[in-house]
Amino acid sequence: TGSTGSTGSTGSTGSTGSTGSTGSTGSTGSTGSTGSTGSTGSTGSTGSTGSTGSTGSTGSTSSTGNTGSTGSTGSTGSTGSTGSTGSTGSTGSTGSTGSTGSTGKTGSTGSTGSTGSTGSTGSTGSTGSTSSTGSTGSTGSTGSTGSTGSTGSTGSTGSTGSTGSTGSTGSTGSTGSTGSTGSTGSTGSTGNTGSTGADASTVISGTGSTNSIIVIKGGDIQYKDNSKGVVMKSANGQCWKLLIDNTGKITTQQVTCP
Repeated sequence: TGSTGSTGSTGSTGSTGSTGSTGSTGSTGSTGSTGSTGSTGSTGSTGSTGSTGSTGSTGSTSSTGNTGSTGSTGSTGSTGSTGSTGSTGSTGSTGSTGSTGSTGKTGSTGSTGSTGSTGSTGSTGSTGSTSSTGSTGSTGSTGSTGSTGSTGSTGSTGSTGSTGSTGSTGSTGSTGSTGSTGSTGSTGSTGNTGSTGADASTVISGTGSTNSIIVIKGGDIQYKDNSKGVVMKSANGQCWKLLIDNTGKITTQQVTCP
């Protein structure tokens, strides 16, 4: 039997698959509790006093006192002359201007009409009526409101509350998907064909005796193990092994593609 051919060199290692994508980020930890409220800022200083309202307008002038009534005409003496007309009562003095208008002074009483000269029988002229009291001056308008004092300065900011406790750690992100399989390494080189045996057979594998797998002789191919055979692939991609029974009938068996 020819010596066994040397084993083919190992195919080169396939390239490393690409790294799986990074797992999704874990959910954010819950928010820490709110810090305590800072102390209240000090009260701003009091605004400056508003300016004094303007003085109310002057009360209206009191009305002029009524004119004294005209003295009645003396009765005609049988031969006496007509008495002179009584003089007009003097005008009442103007009421003083009050800030809320003071009551006008009462007009002075009209002077008594002069007594008509006595006719030979003429009667005395009647006394002039008293002037009516002057009307009260109207109340002065209220002064306008003083302008608002300026706003006090803002109080100082309260101290910052203490930092809230750290939120719990988020759950671990899911594992990234597996990287794609590296490309198949190149096939090792074919071992040297064994030497031709004494019976002119060529041993493909094994020792050429009971351990032989395939023996080629005179153009014929023999599988030494009857459980082995030719595997062929059908059009649909499935693999089938050719087998033969003790009557020489050929059968097929579906197998995993080698």
